[in-house]
Amino acid sequence: MDKQPWIKSKYFDLSFIIGPSFVPVIIVIFLHSFSLLPDETNLIDWLLLVVFIDVAHVWSTLYKTYLNPGTLKRNQDLFFYVPLICWVLGAMVYSIKALFFWKLLAYLAVFHFIRQQYGFFMIYTKDTIYKEKWHQKIDKLIIYQTTIVPMIHWHVHYPKNFKWFISNDFFKLDFPIIENLSWIIYGITIILYLVKEKNNGQFNLPKNLFLLGTALSWFLGIVIFNGDWAFTMINIVSHGIPYIALIWSNSLDKQTIQTESMALKFIWNKNNIKRLAIFICLILTIAYIEEGLWDSLVWKDHSVLFPFLKDIPKMESKNVFAWLIPLLSVPQAAHYVLDGFIWKSKFH
Repeated sequence: MDKQPWIKSKYFDLSFIIGPSFVPVIIVIFLHSFSLLPDETNLIDWLLLVVFIDVAHVWSTLYKTYLNPGTLKRNQDLFFYVPLICWVLGAMVYSIKALFFWKLLAYLAVFHFIRQQYGFFMIYTKDTIYKEKWHQKIDKLIIYQTTIVPMIHWHVHYPKNFKWFISNDFFKLDFPIIENLSWIIYGITIILYLVKEKNNGQFNLPKNLFLLGTALSWFLGIVIFNGDWAFTMINIVSHGIPYIALIWSNSLDKQTIQTESMALKFIWNKNNIKRLAIFICLILTIAYIEEGLWDSLVWKDHSVLFPFLKDIPKMESKNVFAWLIPLLSVPQAAHYVLDGFIWKSKFH
């Protein structure tokens, strides 16, 4: 078999880039087959999945942005204005209607999730030599359809027994024919893709494994298993772990950061084991603090996990929420926006 285009290495990619789409699917199918699949996400599951994977993956972006002195210097205007604009725009939208804000954030998140799958898929195809022009178009089409078609299903069958952020943060699409057509077109695309792969002469293992993992996780997580626990497990693990792994892998490929800051020298430790420990501890700690602020100031539904913030009073004023909730959302919104820049070659 020809050399395969792994991002880092076969074992790294299978464990942290491709595997996270398969592992939660296997767990969910196993639990379902023995009637052990939970309906709701409990306290510990929420901490491990939402806080220590989903929120933590947002903060891992720091290693590609604010904690990299060279990158920060070259893009300081971008890094300053993006969070500011996210906050101001978010406050303006929230002040009009809170639900509009959550809808905007939800669709921005969906776009980010879809683009991540497309981005990984394109990385695996970057060295592919296509025999026909339409072959490349089919590659791009199938990865988009693999994610978008389940989302169309969700909108047609909205609401389901799980949600993205809050209830009613998606629009209801009362046109079942659109879903039916999307599945038909998707099926035709799959056939064309298989024909293209058969005739292309070179089997790209990581690309096809990634495509299969994406198809399974999005189809089973959204279309088949109509439950909060299954969706949360599949959606978060398949998205968050690969992103964190790519950030970490990318940091290893860079030269040691040259800086006079003792804090940055500590963070960018020359010893990879120590650096990994610092990296994981840093993003988990910040994620935990952020969710603690959300819970203490806004939600008050996981207070037992944040005893150090239990005495902070919950905000009740709509005027306060109009600036507070968009402010708390800045890391997430800025992550979605900056992610559109930080992987481009001209960014570095």
